[in-house]
Amino acid sequence: MSQTSTLFGIVEHREEPTEKSTLNVWTFIGDISKDKQYLLDDNTARLYEPWIVNKSFMAHPDTLVFAEQANRMHHLDKKLQHDFMFYSVEARAKRYKPWLKKTEAEKKELKLLQDISKVISLNLQRTKQFWKVLNQDQRKEFVSKFINPDSKNDKRL
Repeated sequence: MSQTSTLFGIVEHREEPTEKSTLNVWTFIGDISKDKQYLLDDNTARLYEPWIVNKSFMAHPDTLVFAEQANRMHHLDKKLQHDFMFYSVEARAKRYKPWLKKTEAEKKELKLLQDISKVISLNLQRTKQFWKVLNQDQRKEFVSKFINPDSKNDKRL
């Protein structure tokens, strides 16, 4: 058994992985979620990616608050972020959920908003506000004139 000094004291490793190459960010997520073996040390710290770990725990209601707090502390060292998640998240069955992905409709809407943003020279947040103000007819007219102009009406701002 080896020992590692952490923010909250000394942790003893129960079992060492046979190969360091088997470690990846998903191993850390499983360790934080269920195994609680404290795999982080000086050699494995480079494999720990806090933003991926936080994104993984954001999908679960019982760990959402911890992940959000860890995101607020993004400027801290990887070891401190790992220790926060390791000691905050309660051990239970592994938490597996598919990554939250945008639907095709959301992707099309985002592409449209990015195109509109270029035409009206505003950032994406302001473009969303602009787009909410317009009614359905105004939106269709705007898209037909400026985003998808036909050959007869090639007006650009």
